[in-house]
Amino acid sequence: MRVVQALHWLHDAGGDTDPAVAKRLRSIFADPDHGAAIVDDLAADLLTLPFWMQQILRETMPGEPPTAVRKTRA
Repeated sequence: MRVVQALHWLHDAGGDTDPAVAKRLRSIFADPDHGAAIVDDLAADLLTLPFWMQQILRETMPGEPPTAVRKTRA
């Protein structure tokens, strides 16, 4: 939740495209104690987030290719 809140704030302030943001997200996701849980939580609800935020997270989350598009079965 804090990652989502921070990205919303940065987006409103125009700082979400700063390369330092991506670098910080990658370090958070690589944290040995909590990183995997944060990534799992974000991945589980990724499609409920605004598209611009999905793009940022796909580019920074491990295991998420930058151009990934998830397909749903009909």
